[in-house]
Amino acid sequence: MPWSTVYERLKLRIESFGIAVIGKRLPLETTGIFDGLSITTNTAYDQETRCYNIAHSLGHIVQWSVDYSRCQALYDQLHAAKTNKMADPEPLRRALEGFRRYEEEASQYATWLLTVTGNTAAIPTFINFSRADIEAIVAFHRDGAAPVWQTFFA
Repeated sequence: MPWSTVYERLKLRIESFGIAVIGKRLPLETTGIFDGLSITTNTAYDQETRCYNIAHSLGHIVQWSVDYSRCQALYDQLHAAKTNKMADPEPLRRALEGFRRYEEEASQYATWLLTVTGNTAAIPTFINFSRADIEAIVAFHRDGAAPVWQTFFA
């Protein structure tokens, strides 16, 4: 795949929505960050990972824009369950199930973005990436520490 072309197509479309796409060096456990107005990808990672990161991040921005209350409630439930996980692990298990669905929905928006930008050839590898990303973020919320992406994904 010509990942620099894929990245530029994604970036152009994301920026057409008024969201800045930035690349800069971040800690290795962080593939990227987003705040609703911008998406920053970690330049320490390869172009393919950065493509998937900006597409998936846009999915989360859409989710929060469409239904802020639902997303905030999901995080509130998750944080409450993490606080009490030693006393009762069941609420955390349920919260992580909801969190998986939230992550899958963001990945569906990312798949749409890959499609409308003419990058459908990247979808099969994106699906593999997104499944691993879901497991990494679930591990972070379950265990309290983010795995280093390069090691985890390998």
